[in-house]
Amino acid sequence: ELAEAERVFEKVVERGESTGWVNLARVYYKEGRLEDARKALAEAVKAGAEATWTVHWFAGLIDKDNGFLDEAIANFEKVLATRVPDRGFDFSKDYGVGAELGRTLLQRALVASGDERLAYLKRAVERLENVLTLDSENLDAHYNLSIAYGHLGNAEKALQHKQRHQKYKTDDNARDSAVGIARQA
Repeated sequence: ELAEAERVFEKVVERGESTGWVNLARVYYKEGRLEDARKALAEAVKAGAEATWTVHWFAGLIDKDNGFLDEAIANFEKVLATRVPDRGFDFSKDYGVGAELGRTLLQRALVASGDERLAYLKRAVERLENVLTLDSENLDAHYNLSIAYGHLGNAEKALQHKQRHQKYKTDDNARDSAVGIARQA
């Protein structure tokens, strides 16, 4: 399916539409072709794609996967700052992007030291706690908060979030059993 999508989006690019480049970046990212995805995003911008939330989202994912955490953080923050009132978009309420930013801030904290490490941990906690105000059962937020609070020395909150993560986590065995029973039926 991705190979077919790539061919279709190449045709969109040939027509001069920047959305073709953005969607090629999406395909390349899913295939793990990070350098091609980065180049496609650069072409999208050159072809006239505004600095849309989609461009920043994929740039953030690519930067994160390449280990450019500061750049990834900046891109995710740009997504969260995006508002499109006439279409009803307010990305500050997107808990998926918020959780990704929180996870990236935590990763950044773990490669920092001293006051910088503490500052990134606090930013990660703030972002992840905000995610929980939007989605109180968000697995990523609870998991990463358990780690962040652990590094901050708050064992009580770390345990709280670890327990909530376990509570809300899908029981893979139950799901697999249910699928097996359904297939037999």
